[in-house]
Amino acid sequence: KEGLKNSAKCASEAVNHLRMVAYHSHIALAYSWHAESHISLTRHETKVRRKKVLLRRAIELGRKGLEYAENSGVPWPAYIILNTLSKALNLLSNIEVEIRRKRQLLEEALKYRELNIKVFEESRPHFDYWSRGVFQNYLALTKAELAKIELEKERKRSFLKESILSMQKCSKLAERWVSLNPQPRLFASLGAYYDQFGNILNQLYSLTKAESLLNKIIGVYQASAESFGKADMPSRIAEVNWHIASIKNRLGDHIGASKNFEFARENYERAAERIPQLKDFFTNYSFYMQAWSEIEKARMSHAREDYSQSREHYEEAARLHESSRLWNYLAPNYLAWSHLEHAEDLSRREECQEAIRAFQRAMKLFVEAKGSIK
Repeated sequence: KEGLKNSAKCASEAVNHLRMVAYHSHIALAYSWHAESHISLTRHETKVRRKKVLLRRAIELGRKGLEYAENSGVPWPAYIILNTLSKALNLLSNIEVEIRRKRQLLEEALKYRELNIKVFEESRPHFDYWSRGVFQNYLALTKAELAKIELEKERKRSFLKESILSMQKCSKLAERWVSLNPQPRLFASLGAYYDQFGNILNQLYSLTKAESLLNKIIGVYQASAESFGKADMPSRIAEVNWHIASIKNRLGDHIGASKNFEFARENYERAAERIPQLKDFFTNYSFYMQAWSEIEKARMSHAREDYSQSREHYEEAARLHESSRLWNYLAPNYLAWSHLEHAEDLSRREECQEAIRAFQRAMKLFVEAKGSIK
């Protein structure tokens, strides 16, 4: 953080000196550095109020830099400062709670991003795949955020479809660059792009309920997991497998969902071993993923009318939730489900009195679960 503060100070001094001796293009670049240093400082800032101050300053610097870029007569300072300015506006919109103001910020960010891409495409070599992909990623994220706050359904759908087209361009361009430069940090970025792509497709599914999207979402998330694997990032592999498991659950593929929850558990355990400072955090998630694997097995057993087996899986899910500090309040819920499955089993075997008592016990546990969850 101190290094970033020094960087901001140096960038400010550079602007002052360059005003006296340099071309407008170099002054614009110095403004971009100064604004970027403020953006970087927000990543280390925990207070929202302070983040807003830094981002507003970055926007102010970006606008000043844009004036010099426009007067420079050359295109390269323009696409650099436009990228910085759009990024700062986007980040500020993320922490803005007032919808009208959020929309204003996103619309301005979108305007500068589209201009950034236009100037870049007209002036830079076609083979600069990575930068082109990065800019398409920012464009996609901006439109996806606009879709979230848009009330009119068709306009919301239009934003999402345009966002998806940009993410397709982003992923293809980034893939091409990574194939030429197979470095772990680039695989990490590519994995993040695919993860974001899957989230945007999920957003469209939530709007349209088009089941044809679900297998495409799984494919995109699988590509993300593969990229994170090449970057050796177990916590991100776990997150993506969690996403895949949730989609398979929607498709009714309980066996597939259970396997992906297991993959997530394994990778959270790897992350816990690798980062001792976050061991408790990742271990809790590991328990939660294992519990969900058991829940999916329980649902499959129930679908097969193997109520006894389903009961055992729900009991294990309850035990795992109880072991998790973050989700132990859900244990009574899954214990109730285990008693419900036991009651179903007794009923099927025509042990009516025992079944009645088991149903009553399940009902009591569901009431307790409701209180625990509240």
